[in-house]
Amino acid sequence: DNPNQGVTFPGGNQGVPTGDPNAGTYGPGGSGSGNQGTGVSYSLSGRTAKALPKPAYPGNDEGVVVVKVTVDKYGNVTAAEPGVRGTTIMDQRFWNEARQAALKSKFNLDENAPAFQQGTISYRFKLS
Repeated sequence: DNPNQGVTFPGGNQGVPTGDPNAGTYGPGGSGSGNQGTGVSYSLSGRTAKALPKPAYPGNDEGVVVVKVTVDKYGNVTAAEPGVRGTTIMDQRFWNEARQAALKSKFNLDENAPAFQQGTISYRFKLS
């Protein structure tokens, strides 16, 4: 397993071998509310978010759940896998809420995009 392969689809080298394997973000981030409430950011090359719903807050924990998403050329999230690299909360309730929110997310239509494209959506859970 080569740690610098990345999450792009189809596969390819992403990142550098000397980079931080635990980096929480890479590439251009999406919109989010920073340290207030539940922030949402994304990494999906060449796409803009049309809807990034915030997940419900299921418990008394703080941290980040990173969800690997597959998006079709129409901008629909067709698959969501929570708990990928960068995740700091192991509570399955948070993973389930993040997955449900990711599946409701919508990105821009891109007729020139591949049939399926992979990226990530990160959900920051912070107690208020």
